[in-house]
Amino acid sequence: PLGRFRARPGIEGEAVLCLRPREVEIAPAGSGTPASVTEVRFLGPDALVGLAVQGLDRPLGARMKAADAPEKGAEIGVHIHPDSALIFPKEGAGVEAS
Repeated sequence: PLGRFRARPGIEGEAVLCLRPREVEIAPAGSGTPASVTEVRFLGPDALVGLAVQGLDRPLGARMKAADAPEKGAEIGVHIHPDSALIFPKEGAGVEAS
């Protein structure tokens, strides 16, 4: 549901996608992947925002300036820049040595 991401050479088969919360961009509803805000935790000048995205089995986390944080329950959009994704082989999946 978040788009397509290219794995580095040597990763084949099933993989795990990891995203840094700072790389998850919040956008207005109707832009990007639809998401619902499930939680907002303020940490001084920053906020951690929990997001429910249809098709994901876990909440997605975003970290942003507290002043920019959406309200809990808001319907928003999410953007992920493809170059910010970290992709690792799923445990037990084949990995070629480089």
